[in-house]
Amino acid sequence: MARRIRPLLVPLAAACLLVSSPYAVPAQAAATQSIAAAKPCLDTPVLAHTYPTWLDRPHRERLCALTLRISADLGRGDTHLAYAQLTPEAAAHTSEKDLTASFHSVIAQAGPLHDVSGLRVSMSGANPMVHATMRYARATWILTVTPNQQDRYNGIWTRPANAAEPIPLPPARTGPHAVDHPRRIGPYRLRATLATPLRQPARAVALIVPGSGPHDLDCTVGAAHNKPLRDIADGLAAQGIATLRVDKRFSTYPDSALPTHTIRDEILDDVNDALTQLQNDPQTRRLPTYVIGHSLGGMLLPTIMATHPQLTGGISLAGSLRSLWDIIADQITAVVEADPTLTPSQRAAKIAATRADAATANSLDDPTATTKLFGTQASYIVSLNRLHPAATAATINRPLLITQGGKDVQVSRKDFASWKDALARKPHVTYREFPQLNHLFMTSRGLGVGDYDHPGTVHPDVIRALSDFIHPSDS
Repeated sequence: MARRIRPLLVPLAAACLLVSSPYAVPAQAAATQSIAAAKPCLDTPVLAHTYPTWLDRPHRERLCALTLRISADLGRGDTHLAYAQLTPEAAAHTSEKDLTASFHSVIAQAGPLHDVSGLRVSMSGANPMVHATMRYARATWILTVTPNQQDRYNGIWTRPANAAEPIPLPPARTGPHAVDHPRRIGPYRLRATLATPLRQPARAVALIVPGSGPHDLDCTVGAAHNKPLRDIADGLAAQGIATLRVDKRFSTYPDSALPTHTIRDEILDDVNDALTQLQNDPQTRRLPTYVIGHSLGGMLLPTIMATHPQLTGGISLAGSLRSLWDIIADQITAVVEADPTLTPSQRAAKIAATRADAATANSLDDPTATTKLFGTQASYIVSLNRLHPAATAATINRPLLITQGGKDVQVSRKDFASWKDALARKPHVTYREFPQLNHLFMTSRGLGVGDYDHPGTVHPDVIRALSDFIHPSDS
């Protein structure tokens, strides 16, 4: 039976049905009704070009960070900061005592607060709204605040989460050899797991950087839901090495990929935040720190190493120093050449068009161009073109391990050779090829990318190679 308590909200003028009788509706019903007018904004986050000019990306990140702190306080029943953040007009509609009583009632129903996640910004007409998912012991609630240009709140709402809404869940346990420590990374509060060894102190720590696409922290892939990054984390934990793996931003916030987004938005900014976490985390701050990059993460390894001189060493898993656009063209060409439905002239025309697109992408240097190649906008293409990974790799004089699967149909031996060409005569570089393994470093079934639809795990030889590189045995 719903409890009749004072509602914990101050409604916007555009959704003011509670103003006339602010204490006549139970809290849950009041919160649900008051946010109904803005419901489409919750379900359909908007792109940046529809935000007002004052609400730029740094401002939105600041609002998310503030709302995260306030959500955590409110989830413990501490309303002081939230009430202080209200505009004078909003504060006139309720007292801090009423706000406290309302949240204490939520806690009594839902249990202790476990975590806050899913920070996102949307618009209701001209009004920005910041939403947070608050997961309690017995229920999940959505908190919504409506900030003004001075970051003061015109309103605070909370309501039970609808069953249809996606609720971020804690990741599955890394494995039998690891102890998991949940973390939140950067202004987007990305879900992360620091996995430390179960039976011994950690001797080193590695940040695992995934490849392209909106991957979760395990890089879950294929119909079999293989989880190569989780395999690596548990395997290294068994060898006394801690790891940090992080959800990619566009996995958590798929609608935050802007028309002008770059490789920094997709990966590099969040890598910087993750490495800052490792530097400051009591579990890892004194440990030698490595980075392990898979696929695109491996291609970014030189950039990450050059940006972070504190890193002890780096590992590329199926990375490349070649142009991504040439690699994509190779992949498309392989598919076209294997297509039995094409005539020789059709096949030649498709391959020529693909190579022409790759050449155009490689030469592109204007991030504002309207050109779109391989389904990718100019801002992203140019951001990758400007990294120059081969030249950057040649400047790195710390230990590197470069690995390749012999059955990889996405990144080929040509890519493996790109490292040897750029790092010729560098004594600190080790190369390992695994002849029977695919792009996920699992045993290949000879099915190309169809391998990923069959259950597999990262091969023990790969785990051993990573471990021996990060922390060689004393024998």
